[in-house]
Amino acid sequence: ALPSATGRRDFNRILTLASIGAYCGIGTYSSGKTLPWNKQRRFIEQCKELCRNSKWWGVLSRHAVSFDPSIFTASNDSANENLEKYCRDLIWNAATSLDVEIVMRLSSKFAHAYGLNKVFPQTSLVEFLLSSPKKMDTSRGSNCESDIRFDLIMTESAVRLCLSY
Repeated sequence: ALPSATGRRDFNRILTLASIGAYCGIGTYSSGKTLPWNKQRRFIEQCKELCRNSKWWGVLSRHAVSFDPSIFTASNDSANENLEKYCRDLIWNAATSLDVEIVMRLSSKFAHAYGLNKVFPQTSLVEFLLSSPKKMDTSRGSNCESDIRFDLIMTESAVRLCLSY
């Protein structure tokens, strides 16, 4: 069930399966007796990790960030570079539609969850805010109002917020 859910990017299903697995390791029966998997430490840790990953996979998907789920379980420099790229893409994609403070909190949580440099989200968001906005595609219903970079006063306030975060 898990490989097919990952392949179909059904992250809610993965979260549900992983949550059940984690609960089986730490939960109790109504009688108060612990469930029999409480000694399966590695299994419980894997389920908790899968819960964390599936939540973030859903966030990345909602903000149109393309990613490889296998990167999230690797522990090497290449994986870390990819995670930084995902965080940067999350910031750049979300910042055009969400409030800057929400983007800052979201990206900081992502960075913390995956052990990224704690100032990476701020620097990436400042980089986004100081970049030149691309011309909006009006055929898709987009307009200049949805991108904060078209308002220099709001952009300045947002940069100050990032620097004080």
